[in-house]
Amino acid sequence: MSDAPTGSGAPVRGGEPRGLSRREVDAIVGTPDPVLRNLRITQGYHELARALSHRLVQRPGANWYAFAVWASKQAGQTIRGEDPWRVAEQELALAPEVTGAFRTMVIAARGLGIRVDMARLRALLPRTLDLEGVQARSADALARGNARVFQEMGGAAADFLQSEADPASEAFLSFLASFRDGAPPGGQEYLRQAFTRYRALRTPPGPPHPAEQLLLANLEIGVHEQIRLQPELAEAVNSVLPDPEAFRGRLLAHLLPGGWAGARVRVWRMLGRASPLDQAVDALAQAIRRAFRRRLTRRVMTMDLAGVVTLRLGEDIPGPFPDGLTHLEVPELRTLLGRFGALGETGPGVPGTAGSGARDWEDLDQRLRFIAHLFRRYQEMPELLAPPFTPTQAEEIREGRRPQGRL
Repeated sequence: MSDAPTGSGAPVRGGEPRGLSRREVDAIVGTPDPVLRNLRITQGYHELARALSHRLVQRPGANWYAFAVWASKQAGQTIRGEDPWRVAEQELALAPEVTGAFRTMVIAARGLGIRVDMARLRALLPRTLDLEGVQARSADALARGNARVFQEMGGAAADFLQSEADPASEAFLSFLASFRDGAPPGGQEYLRQAFTRYRALRTPPGPPHPAEQLLLANLEIGVHEQIRLQPELAEAVNSVLPDPEAFRGRLLAHLLPGGWAGARVRVWRMLGRASPLDQAVDALAQAIRRAFRRRLTRRVMTMDLAGVVTLRLGEDIPGPFPDGLTHLEVPELRTLLGRFGALGETGPGVPGTAGSGARDWEDLDQRLRFIAHLFRRYQEMPELLAPPFTPTQAEEIREGRRPQGRL
């Protein structure tokens, strides 16, 4: 069998989509251009999603890889520098927590005889934040996370498909044994459990409550993935101030160009103490980080699902759960959802998506709560398995070229 990736919908073995091999996954991850690598990862997730969906005898909805297609495609916007960062920057200087920190700075500066007001501080903010650097740092962090997750998750799916091609049960047992024991980030017990459930959905007659079992498997992979991604996501959303000390230096350089006020600050430092102005600048840095994360989550971070629905990660997911996932019966699923407040029960016997929006995307529990509602709400949406690119674009991506036009 060739190791060249198959096209979207390319028939193999009587119409069965082949997915990817482990070798193909590694080749995609090894793509040096981060933009092209993201495009190849997105297409790779699609091919794996289709192959896994075809293998499941009980097919109650989309597998984790179908959701990963659209998350990877959305990450591509940041990697290509297409996100509207100016919106977040413009709101940042007016955020209540930043305004409060500005007031404290004005008081501290005037105590040193420095004439400064709120308007001047707001005008200085864009010059001290380095917005272009913010974009570059976020893109780099997300590109690294995108590749690292695909190597692990794509490789696991490729190995699963290979084990399923072997009729001997020993092949699947060997596949399960390849996962590391323990919880993430170091262990892979969630992945072992998830693929065991996928296997059960593959084997007739299948388990009871198949839609819930699929959701549980998807969530187990999602929990593992999000814990593994935490360092890169934290780096991306904190890219506005990766070095608070450098920010302090730039801001104070504008406020203390010389003279006795600057000398007084230096004397405080020589005594091993932070001046009131230093303390105020540090408090401003923390306020900026908090405000930026929240506004980034609310205004910039979105997810487009197959062109059917566009979600803002900081807002509640709209609409009801599908009938098969409204009232949950599988205890393991209810336990996992309960861990991060995602049972979706707005009252006794009243399931819903209220409270699903994440105020701060860096917060792991908030992120997982949103993802759990996302999976549950849209698991049965058939468009999730639609191709992420046109046939021409997909062919160009497989040939190692960036497609022309809108992606």
